[in-house]
Amino acid sequence: MLRRNFRVFMFSFMLVLVPSIFAAFYPLNNLQAVWNSGTGRLDIRWEYGGAGAVFKVYKQKLEEGVVYYQYVGETTGHSYVIENITKQEWNSMTGIAVNAVTGTMESGFMVLKKEEFKSATLSIQWQKTLGGNDHDYAYSIEQTADGGYIVAGATLSNDGDVKGNHGSYTHDMWVVKLDASGNIKWQKFLGGTSDDYAYSIQQTSDGGYIVAGYTSSNNGDVTGNHGYEDMWVVKLDGTGNIAWQKCLGGSSYDYAYSILQTSDGGYIVAGCTESDNGDVSEKRWGNDVWVVKLK
Repeated sequence: MLRRNFRVFMFSFMLVLVPSIFAAFYPLNNLQAVWNSGTGRLDIRWEYGGAGAVFKVYKQKLEEGVVYYQYVGETTGHSYVIENITKQEWNSMTGIAVNAVTGTMESGFMVLKKEEFKSATLSIQWQKTLGGNDHDYAYSIEQTADGGYIVAGATLSNDGDVKGNHGSYTHDMWVVKLDASGNIKWQKFLGGTSDDYAYSIQQTSDGGYIVAGYTSSNNGDVTGNHGYEDMWVVKLDGTGNIAWQKCLGGSSYDYAYSILQTSDGGYIVAGCTESDNGDVSEKRWGNDVWVVKLK
């Protein structure tokens, strides 16, 4: 079994033939892969330019974060047969991409998942610049039920699109609701007179929004800060008004980077903490991952 530590796209089942980095490549044409559901036999056929190419076939899998290649067989012809491919494995395959080489260096094919691999054809439909005459940041965006978008981040501005910052030369959480064309429907500032950042936002089942980040404030919209910087979770209604807010943490630094609504109507928050008191019941060392379930 060969072992390689480079990154690849991983799928539930792959067949890959690994080319030598010194090889000269020739394109393969008319590649076909036919699976017999009765026997589990996979027949792969192709045409290629060049002569004397040896195709070495490997199965590829991921174990504990490491990519492994397991040798299956090889051929110098225009086809290869693999036996005992299950229906589940076959359903995960499509679009085989192939390269060939001259001589006896390695080359071959890859069987990928049932999602067509195409050249990028995306084009910009629209783009919007949001903010004022100072630093403005977006860290999270989600499409909303009305086809628009909700954006969350932070701003140091207090002009342009930005009106209502709580502090002077400090950041507020900034939440912006856009329509489907990127036009601002409403925008809200959340925080106090110190720095407040939003790193994650999600639309909730009631049509409102849940926001998570951190706060250094203990005034304005913020109550209950435990120390230097707390995780800050804010529930908004559908037009951005605060329904409730909660500071989480201890007397040191606590940050939330992701939040999701859970199936029981509560919320799960993930971030990090340096605290060992307050809401933090166990301390390991340095910055610890901190996961909090709210209900």
